[in-house]
Amino acid sequence: MQTQDLGYLINALQLTYGTSQESVNNGEALLKQASLQPLYAISLLRIVDDQTQPELLRQSAVVNLKTFLEKHWADKKEPGHFVVSGEEKSVIRATIIDALARQLNNLISQYEDLIYKLVAIDFPNDWPQLVQQLVIKLQNFTSYEDLWSALLTLRRACEVHQFLLENDRKPLEPLVASTFPILETLIQKFLEGYNEQSGQLVKVILKIFHHATHLVMPIYMRDYNAVAKWMLYFKTIIQAPPPPELSTLTQDSEEETRREKTYIWTNKKWASRIILRFIQKFANKKMVESNMAEFAEHIKSTYAIGFMEIFYKILTDNTQFQGPRTCLFALKYLFYSLKLDNTKELLKPHYDKLLYHIAIPKMQLTPRDDQLWKNDPEEYIKRLDDFSLSTYNIKNPANDILQEVCQQKDVNGNLMLISFLNYCQTAFSTNIDPLTNQPLDLLKKEALLSGIESLVHQISKINSIQGGLEQILEKFILQEFSNPVGFLRARACHLFNEYGSIEFKNKQNIQLAVQGISKCILDKELPVRVAAAIAFSSILKHKEAQDLIRPQLSQVLEIYIKLMELIDNEKIVRSLEEIVKNFTNEITPYAHQLSAHIATIFQKYCNKQNQGDGDSDDDGEAELAASGCLEAIKRILNAPLQQESYIQLESVIFPIINFALTETGCDFINEALEILNIMLYKRKQLTPGLWFYYPVLCYIILGIPEETNVYSIQGLSEDQYVLLEGCKKDWGSEFVSQMLGSFRNYIQKGGATFLTQNDFFGNSFISLIFRFIQKIYAIADNGNDETDQNQVTTILIALIENYPGQIDNLIPQIVDFTLLNLQKEKKTSRFKIVNIGVLCMCIWYNPNLAVNYLNSKGLTDQILQTMLQMEKFYKYEWDINRLIFALCQLYSLPQIPNFLLSTSSEVGKLFVRLSTKILDLREEEESCDQEDQAEEEEDLKKTIEKIQDLEQDDDEDDEDYDEGDDDYAELYDSPLEDYDAILLMEKLVLTLQQNNQQLYAALFSQLNQQEQEQMTKNIKDAKEQYDEWLKQKSQNK
Repeated sequence: MQTQDLGYLINALQLTYGTSQESVNNGEALLKQASLQPLYAISLLRIVDDQTQPELLRQSAVVNLKTFLEKHWADKKEPGHFVVSGEEKSVIRATIIDALARQLNNLISQYEDLIYKLVAIDFPNDWPQLVQQLVIKLQNFTSYEDLWSALLTLRRACEVHQFLLENDRKPLEPLVASTFPILETLIQKFLEGYNEQSGQLVKVILKIFHHATHLVMPIYMRDYNAVAKWMLYFKTIIQAPPPPELSTLTQDSEEETRREKTYIWTNKKWASRIILRFIQKFANKKMVESNMAEFAEHIKSTYAIGFMEIFYKILTDNTQFQGPRTCLFALKYLFYSLKLDNTKELLKPHYDKLLYHIAIPKMQLTPRDDQLWKNDPEEYIKRLDDFSLSTYNIKNPANDILQEVCQQKDVNGNLMLISFLNYCQTAFSTNIDPLTNQPLDLLKKEALLSGIESLVHQISKINSIQGGLEQILEKFILQEFSNPVGFLRARACHLFNEYGSIEFKNKQNIQLAVQGISKCILDKELPVRVAAAIAFSSILKHKEAQDLIRPQLSQVLEIYIKLMELIDNEKIVRSLEEIVKNFTNEITPYAHQLSAHIATIFQKYCNKQNQGDGDSDDDGEAELAASGCLEAIKRILNAPLQQESYIQLESVIFPIINFALTETGCDFINEALEILNIMLYKRKQLTPGLWFYYPVLCYIILGIPEETNVYSIQGLSEDQYVLLEGCKKDWGSEFVSQMLGSFRNYIQKGGATFLTQNDFFGNSFISLIFRFIQKIYAIADNGNDETDQNQVTTILIALIENYPGQIDNLIPQIVDFTLLNLQKEKKTSRFKIVNIGVLCMCIWYNPNLAVNYLNSKGLTDQILQTMLQMEKFYKYEWDINRLIFALCQLYSLPQIPNFLLSTSSEVGKLFVRLSTKILDLREEEESCDQEDQAEEEEDLKKTIEKIQDLEQDDDEDDEDYDEGDDDYAELYDSPLEDYDAILLMEKLVLTLQQNNQQLYAALFSQLNQQEQEQMTKNIKDAKEQYDEWLKQKSQNK
């Protein structure tokens, strides 16, 4: 097939890696022009395949080819989009496997990527010949390179389908059925003459098998004979004896790494990995479809025990080197074997060996750990909590085995946890290893301590053990704070982080622990300092510890700041947050300085995150640590600071809010909005700086016209201009719930400013809030979720309750809005209740005004009837309160609506039911609070996993109701909290008794004796609760 002018393309490619930017730009321009012409792809392929060309040129050609095919191979159905011609595609598909065989090592991966993409797009519909191509090449290869390229292509084709299901996976079936019989012949041959060259081919075959069987077992492999062949291959690979130079024991981490890369240990690793996955996935009837149950039972009964014995032997063989990755999968296999019925029984007599000869030795620190500790302590610390690295950390599956075995009983019925702790106590007290009667090795001691640390949940559940915990800590752990070995000092800190919150009978132990941790937080070795900083929050659960720390609080805070500047660690930030929480009253003098330091560190973490690629583990750790910084700042702001302190803190807080309200910082918008709400809640008067964010919050929902010149506004900072410019995208609708508290506090604290002020565009604050609510309604009406509508509707309630007698002109607008909402179809009962609540508040605000306006529309009776008919949907106290407020106001009118007069006897009974329900809800809430407190105490003791807060049951119509959508935000004080609806009802009763006997009789004469007694009891209980509430409120001032 013809090509483009190859000389032209070669010249263009050479320019792209020239020394000047002008050269690069010229080369890219020439290539772009050529890419829109036919034969571009095939021409680049020819250049890549031309072995006479320089390596750098071929590399540039393959990179450009890959980029081009990503954009122009598939038809995107866009006008004018250039697509490679069918003829050119056919040539590439027919020649690319052969071309792969001729490539240099550093070009192979690029070619593989090309093949992967072409398979993903074309196979099988546009590349049905692929299966036959591969079969021919696997059967008729003439060189190692030919076979290598065919296997690599097959591997990539299987990888495309690795995680696909059902119809998307079907193309894999003929691929496996046609090639696996050939692979069986090849791998058997390669294993008979197992060497470096054949070993590399075996590695590719292992990866092919892994990709093809990882998620679903192909039909071909459901044949027991086929399975038997492959199981034999894996067994042979795992048990293949390595040559002496790869099997002698070594403590050299570099040599260990070199060996791991050799074919024999690489293939052992892959075979072990495949067997682990195979047994986990396909030997468990619970993990497979019902039609595979028999297959699963066959796999379990035929192979699970045999491979368990192989891996057990590998892990207990201390006479020769064992590849760390092979041991990793062997440990995982044994851990799984402890859960599989037929293997678990066989392991039972070997629990001691699993603990002391397998788990504990593999949990020990390695020379590699020691080197990292000394040479790169930050990386050492990072690896402790890095989940992506922990997957391949051999200590983790060893620890899993330890925990699993300790939950079991031995053949004599003794709990293995007790046995392990007795072993540890004997070893620690005598400094002699009970197994060897030799002095206890420090590395083993550290591993045993690590084991005790990981068993915290098991230990804390057994009272007989828990009672002796303090003795263990006192005798064996406290002394380790002064151990000359850094690993053991750090481990002592880690242990106290887990066990430091237990109840100490000997209070001197708390003092010793505080002294030990305080000493370690100043340690010369960074991992020890970090471990101590993390442990501080646990020991501070004790009042005695707080009293000891209080005089040195400023020094402790300074140490934390320095550590946070030195290393990104989310746990340190969380520990600081706990310190701030425990010393809320004492933190005031340090509030500004501490917040400023934390804000600086927050910005450092953010800069690090933004400079990364967004996917790295460092980025994730930085984001967590940055989020923790904001949590600590929230704790500080919630402290009882002076008003002047909040003014000073604005210079620290505002840059954080400004950053979070931009696209770059939007990961932290939730925390920033919470911080803003705290500032609003805590201030008695709002500053211009705080007022600035009110229209900004509105406009990130409403948007501002694109043509608006925000820079024409006078007196704003650069950050403020940036925020307003960003409002042109109206991007904030997903953060409505986080804004509610701020809007309520703006309304409450705003006073005359809120009612009369215009923003920098001349729009009144009042008009903005109505436009904001209407915009959220419009967005929600176009979707299926009305949660945001329910939430923003309560802003109207805040407006009404905070401006009694001042917003008469707004009441008709509010009533019209709610009436329109109540007429909407297909709305839940919760939606209706929220809007009825607004109407109730309008009646509470001014019953004459509200009723007259409803009368003018002829809707008074209809609305009142709806209010009463919705009784069963009033599920929360605030809903009931608003209804009672409205009814009490209506029955106090000189002219009571006719509907209420005609249904007064039913309303009287309703008063009884509503007041009873209020008291029931309060009792339920108190019960939930007590349960929550108990759960928190349990969590602090580490005895159980954290239990989620209980939720009240909703009616079936309210499935989509978020309990928080109407419950007042935590940092907002409703003016109506000072009123008790039941006592307001009592006031109505007393007034009618004295002034309107006829209406009183109409309301309450039909109550039976039980209802009368219930009413009396409700009023009595409400008075007692109200008196207690007043008492607590007075004490809290």
